[in-house]
Amino acid sequence: AASTDLALSLVDSVAGSGILDDPSPEAISSSTSALDTILASSQGSSDTGTDNTELPAVDLDVADKAADFVSSIASAAGDMEDGLDTDLASTMMGSVGTLFGSLSVDPAASTATPTPDPAGGPTTLAPQMSAAEKAAAEKAMKEKQEKLSGKLRSATSSIGDALLKAQPVGEEVAVSGPSTNGRRGLSIRGKKQTSEAMMSSSNTVGDFAVPPLGANLGGRRLQTAACTDTSVGMQYVVWPSNPFAYAGNGSKGNLTKTNAASDADWNSDCCEVDANAVVSMTLRSCGQDLEVHDLPENITFTVYTPRTSNDTEEFVEERLCQYFDETAQAWTSEGCWTVELFDDRVSCACNHLSSFSAAFGKLTKVLEQAVVGAFECPNAKILTPEGLRNLGKGTWWRERAAILVWVLMAILTVVFFV
Repeated sequence: AASTDLALSLVDSVAGSGILDDPSPEAISSSTSALDTILASSQGSSDTGTDNTELPAVDLDVADKAADFVSSIASAAGDMEDGLDTDLASTMMGSVGTLFGSLSVDPAASTATPTPDPAGGPTTLAPQMSAAEKAAAEKAMKEKQEKLSGKLRSATSSIGDALLKAQPVGEEVAVSGPSTNGRRGLSIRGKKQTSEAMMSSSNTVGDFAVPPLGANLGGRRLQTAACTDTSVGMQYVVWPSNPFAYAGNGSKGNLTKTNAASDADWNSDCCEVDANAVVSMTLRSCGQDLEVHDLPENITFTVYTPRTSNDTEEFVEERLCQYFDETAQAWTSEGCWTVELFDDRVSCACNHLSSFSAAFGKLTKVLEQAVVGAFECPNAKILTPEGLRNLGKGTWWRERAAILVWVLMAILTVVFFV
């Protein structure tokens, strides 16, 4: 594999060659091929696009420079009248997908140093710094990963802009990079639409259905002095992994809701965002995202988070539609609703556009609360036939709280009759 210094030098050399100063299809193609070759070499392979090849991650510093170069290529392509064709867009998506693999480095592993066993045993990773130093190093690594992730998200948007530039209005186009190391390829489905059509009628792209936006779009400034194009690009991106995993609390779901049953609550293991099902839906104009929120009619879409286990008497699996709040740097369900659950997917609705996924976890029945709630019930539902039948269900009567109730009832019975 090419050394890190060599790979950095190669990226600098190509990026600084001036090849993109006068954008042309040839310049875009040459730059894309050069970057693809550098990334393949840095991984020790001549092919970054195979499904079954286990390749090492590109060095984080190399990936950072490469992400800047991808953005430059996409920007240059966007300046051309015909934009970016699907073949080059697919190659660039493959490069971005490869760079996403660089984010998989464990921050904790970066703070440990290989230590050979003097007796000839296996090499171990022994921390060579204090706990405070290790925590600081892990924080620095996470910030570095989020910086790269942000660049890759931006580069993907720029690729989408360039791809849609020459597309006919109303026609959907799709491109994707190859899957690598078990990760699905980065893909994008897009459609260019007039602002008038976005305001007055419903539009779909991929699994997303966007209602008429009316004043939610009409009040936006869709052109600037440097950009007179008032068309709107719809971009639906399926990410190879969670692109917000290193931003704030970006890997954890915010499942504050509970199951409809009154005797259920979240267990201590809850809750994870499905990193394999993160999708984004954005509207863009003149190279910028258009903010769309508080819609009177919801956007609907599907997140492919499958059921992981069957419900039992003790556990109930829950999957909730989530979006990533970039201001709060956290996943939340605010403004989103779970419409319907299927074994292989979740149907969602939201009143805004963003990046979405499904967070999932298991509900554990809190049996002590069930017992107390039953005996404190103000309308005496426990005395109804249904209430009495429910008392015989489950194993609540063996729990400590229930045993305490039985003892108290026995004492009261003795006192009353004696």
